[in-house]
Amino acid sequence: MNDLQTRIPRFFSELRRRKVIRVMIAYAVGAYVTTEVSNEVLPLLGIPESVNRIILIILLLGFPVALALAWAFDITPRGIERTTERSAAGQASGVNTAVSTTEPEVAAAAARASPPAGAIAALPFTNLSGDPAQDYLSDGLTEELILALSRVHGLRVAARTSCFALKRATLDVQEIGRRLNVGHVVDGGVRVAGNRIVLSAQLVDTTTGYVVWTESYERDLGDIFAMQRELARAIVDRVAGDAASPLEPVRPPTLNVEAFKLYLRGRYHWNRRTETDLRRAIEFFEQAIVRDRSYAIAWAGLADAYSLLVDYGGMSGLEGLDHARDAAERALRMDPTLAEAYTSLALVRQFEWRWADAEAAFRRSIALRPEYSVAYQRYSLLLAWLRRSDEAIRTARHAESLDPLAVFVAASTGWVLYYTRRFQEANEQLVRALEMDPHFAAARVPLGLTHLQLGSIDDAVDHLAQAVTDSGRAASALALHAHALGLAGDHEAGREIIAELEAKAKQEYVSSYYLALPHIALNEHDTALDRLETALEQERAAQLAYLGAEPLLDPLRDSARFRALLERTGLTGG
Repeated sequence: MNDLQTRIPRFFSELRRRKVIRVMIAYAVGAYVTTEVSNEVLPLLGIPESVNRIILIILLLGFPVALALAWAFDITPRGIERTTERSAAGQASGVNTAVSTTEPEVAAAAARASPPAGAIAALPFTNLSGDPAQDYLSDGLTEELILALSRVHGLRVAARTSCFALKRATLDVQEIGRRLNVGHVVDGGVRVAGNRIVLSAQLVDTTTGYVVWTESYERDLGDIFAMQRELARAIVDRVAGDAASPLEPVRPPTLNVEAFKLYLRGRYHWNRRTETDLRRAIEFFEQAIVRDRSYAIAWAGLADAYSLLVDYGGMSGLEGLDHARDAAERALRMDPTLAEAYTSLALVRQFEWRWADAEAAFRRSIALRPEYSVAYQRYSLLLAWLRRSDEAIRTARHAESLDPLAVFVAASTGWVLYYTRRFQEANEQLVRALEMDPHFAAARVPLGLTHLQLGSIDDAVDHLAQAVTDSGRAASALALHAHALGLAGDHEAGREIIAELEAKAKQEYVSSYYLALPHIALNEHDTALDRLETALEQERAAQLAYLGAEPLLDPLRDSARFRALLERTGLTGG
């Protein structure tokens, strides 16, 4: 009886996968319309009624043939192909199954090595509340689960950004397993009603497609931390069992639920990485800290938001670095084992040009949390700026291996290759990054710059013009576009952008580093050096970290004034 109960749902699931039910309905509707039309039209044409019976017989005989063909074949973009044999149970998971796999792909997949033992991915929980404003909670609980699982020895957990890259993808669970190289995925949904939270979760084997465990939790919001721990423990038991280390009874980072929710809002905006969102992230992190002054990870988040604003040119170093430094140091005083806080501190130290201290902080972060891809990604940029090329590339590639679907990690590797003068490799890397997100300006900009270095000036101008659009006319993209126009000989267009940047600088902060770049292309080196000196003396602009490695600055390297800038930033030998 149990076997029958299992087989019947699988059979109907397989009918859906092979689109047999869809064909059945379409055929029935088509047959009905055909018979009605023939009954009305054929007598008007004087055709004998027996023809209607023949049409009906043909339609009845064709019905099982149509169903058999639907079972056996698929119509794909590559033409008609035989449907692969695949367990219908794979459709039982909550993961979308819109991607079909052809027989050669199945054979190729079978030839690949199976995922490492204990390899798992937590896909973003679905917000079931119907209110997009609650996305921060479903996303945040997913992040917290990823963090909890990553602390368990015996598990290999896919990075947050690679998991979230699949948030709206229509991929088969087995394809997700192949892309992330994991044997299991967790997915589910979150709904909040008043002071109650309901979380449903399931664990799916990516090899077979079977749901191996499912559970629903309903708690008061005040019990959310216990619910998280219970969920993580259940997953660890089923994925790694005795091979995993115990889930340590670690005290939650905060016991204040309101602080926790505000922290999740801050991280939600921080992950969006726009200047507007970073400013919103600062507001939420500060509100979380007001409710719990000892909330270490919220202090680290605040440091990160300020550091990225400075890095992206949305705030001067003089304005932002003091806030970032104070927040990072407070986080570490509260939790000296917090890997994220060491990366936060490293970001500050590199923009203070304290290179050895920045490197030590990155290394400490990596030692505490070896799977933290952000630490490797940012460390690789530091190594590139210090012109330690081989180390920089190895570190960047390792970050990619930890987070293979993260577009910002792929783009960052492109920047590393650009700074280390591997221009053709950078070009190929950045093309791959843009395949993940064609409008990701942080990949489009360096792609334009690699074209400049490869001599494809017109292509560079086009790419940088697109970056201006994709970035919302960010000062950095405008400055680099003006530089490319200057090299292309279109000085008038370049000067128009310079005028726009100068007008923009009267309304908001624009790094003098970016104001310098177009003047280099126009062969106005003294003006460019004036701007760079202002960036150092009056702004402590974060972008001066690039001085030793940026190829666009090569025309200035023989200048005594430029060498003095390198001395003052500790980047001698550039």
